[in-house]
Amino acid sequence: MYFEGNTSFDNGILSKVSGPQTNFLIGASGAAAESPDSSEKVAKKTKLLNNYSFFSIPGGVAANLGYSKGIASPTILDNYLVAGRALALVNAFAPITMSGNTVYGTVTGFASADFPGNTFTTDRPTGVKVFVRPNQYEPGRANITIYNWDRQGAVAVSLKGILSAGTEYEIRNAQNFFGPVVRSGTYDGSSTVSLPMTGLVPATPVGLTTPAGTGPDFQVFVVAFIVESEDHIQFGQA
Repeated sequence: MYFEGNTSFDNGILSKVSGPQTNFLIGASGAAAESPDSSEKVAKKTKLLNNYSFFSIPGGVAANLGYSKGIASPTILDNYLVAGRALALVNAFAPITMSGNTVYGTVTGFASADFPGNTFTTDRPTGVKVFVRPNQYEPGRANITIYNWDRQGAVAVSLKGILSAGTEYEIRNAQNFFGPVVRSGTYDGSSTVSLPMTGLVPATPVGLTTPAGTGPDFQVFVVAFIVESEDHIQFGQA
């Protein structure tokens, strides 16, 4: 299984039954396997690359690799994982390749000292981290994931490499995609766009009250160019 470039956050918080759950859950349920080859349900050679996870309230699990059956020979590279329990390796069989990750929260199933090429912390980070991931299937579209540990009111983001100069664009709140447009304009090819980290209201789920937003600590946006035709203006690719 191959997981790359996903942003997953606050899974389960809308549930009145479960509460916060797991953003990335990889593996099968059942009794722990005795070896990598003792059960076909062991997740083998899983890759978790450049993924982003967040919980806005205490609790939750950013990534659980193995579930209960187990995982063998995983590759875990350059992820940014934030939760009460940030990373769990359950019944994990070597070799384990893990480097370049930032892990904020507790870990289980391994000793962080065994993987020195990562950042493990239970103390709140500082600074601002911005991840802009182009959509390889739709040029001019991208996801923007922001960790705003300094709680700035707005964060500047470069769209260079995403949009061409002269392109009209819209930026939408991933938590309320069909709500008000967050930013729009014509990209000049060089300047940054200031994105708000507060005041963004998530969409209201059917039958539930509107959940609290994740700002100012965390926000996710979708940027895309606008295609004009004779009949309409389309958000995205023609």
